[in-house]
Amino acid sequence: MELGREGLVGRHRVVDMHDSAGASCDITLPGRESLGETSLYVNAPIVFARNRTPAIDEQLVGWQATASALDESTNAWHVVRQSDVAQEMASDDLASYFHGQGWMAEFPVGRATYSVTLEMFWYDPSDPSQIEGRVTYAVENYSIQLHANGEDTYLRTASVCHSPR
Repeated sequence: MELGREGLVGRHRVVDMHDSAGASCDITLPGRESLGETSLYVNAPIVFARNRTPAIDEQLVGWQATASALDESTNAWHVVRQSDVAQEMASDDLASYFHGQGWMAEFPVGRATYSVTLEMFWYDPSDPSQIEGRVTYAVENYSIQLHANGEDTYLRTASVCHSPR
């Protein structure tokens, strides 16, 4: 779900559907081999350069993921991890998929609720240190995997990364 945009942006896609989730949530329950942890893997978006001329245009593009945790006592979300900004050249006819390299964050607490937002950036072609546009998305589909006592189980696709109670 798009949360907002500003400035000049190109075509883009976030791979985030029920059968192809935007993030994977791996939950290891406490047991003989683990104290319990959760890891989130966020898929890289697909980003094209902005189409500025009749010719093929190239542009530096980037993306960043932010993981937030729910404070159940206040029902407020708080940022707990943020990826570095991945950057790559793209053109208006060939997108960057950032070599398929997503982002992984690991959390030692197994009983929390996490959500992820993605930001995509388009840098000014005449000054790549300046951002000329950005789009922010919320990941809506998380593939939930449960690991317990050496066994792996696919649970479901959910709207947040949340361990079973």
